[in-house]
Amino acid sequence: MTSLGEADRRLLEEIQQDFPLDPRPYREIGRRCGLTEEQTIRSIRGYLSGGLVRDVSALLNARKIGYQSSLVALRVPAERLETLAAVISRHPGVSHNYIREHAYNLWFTLALAREKSFADEIDELLDQHPVEDCLILPALRTFKLRVNFRFQNGDRSPGAGGTCVPGQTLKSGIELEEPDKRLLAILQETLPLLPEPWKAIAPVLGFTEPELIAAIERLKGLGVIRRISAVLRHRRVGFNANGMACFNLPEERIAAAGEAAAQFAEVSHCYQRRTYPRWPYPLYAMVHARSKPECDARIREIAERIGCTDVLVLYSNREIKKERVK
Repeated sequence: MTSLGEADRRLLEEIQQDFPLDPRPYREIGRRCGLTEEQTIRSIRGYLSGGLVRDVSALLNARKIGYQSSLVALRVPAERLETLAAVISRHPGVSHNYIREHAYNLWFTLALAREKSFADEIDELLDQHPVEDCLILPALRTFKLRVNFRFQNGDRSPGAGGTCVPGQTLKSGIELEEPDKRLLAILQETLPLLPEPWKAIAPVLGFTEPELIAAIERLKGLGVIRRISAVLRHRRVGFNANGMACFNLPEERIAAAGEAAAQFAEVSHCYQRRTYPRWPYPLYAMVHARSKPECDARIREIAERIGCTDVLVLYSNREIKKERVK
């Protein structure tokens, strides 16, 4: 981060926001950052090639388009950990896969078609790879879902300006028409780095540019497209600590606690998840910070704010896979 100037910092913040549905979005983004359209495109191209930005594409609501997802935790013998991590990462429905500092040492997020069974799919994944235990932890309620790394004005956080969704119970999806499916498939690829990207995409689908923009607006209105934005590689941009805080709270306090935790700028994701007698943590908050001590301090502050004394913090030793499911 020390090699990035003020203009880069402003631009990295801006491209994490929803891209404007303007015929020339890079010109509009550049205007907000004091850059020309050409400078904006050139900078984003450099962020992608240099590894600061993972991609610039549509983030979809998996549940809205007929998918379900779950966090899964495995307790894997050390001698099998690397092999199984590689097996898990090859599954096309796995978006995140981490080795974490805990007896439950392999954590991944799995998306499946709505009619499929997580238990069956995981049994198939683990065939010939025995584990000591498995926790299937689907989200029951979302309080916040937005990663937004901030660099300006000494902001300490990645999450300022994120989207809080107080107490939103997750609901099932809608049926998509074939033209919408084709559009979503294209929007999951990196947006063309051209002055008029929508005009470049439209003919592939048989749309005019106004028709394409209208279709994107409609899918956003339906909640199918969350946003079109850049995803930053958090370690590359200086946020080296990634702690998943798990809070043990009684059912009647989860809603208020989740809403309170979601207000913290450092929290990017906050969910209520399924519990087990051997795993009694219903509330999860993903906290990002520049260092582990800073992350620990913020988690202590969250725990104090929500009145929770039973907190487990899991740090990732290694990121095995992190990409949007297509």
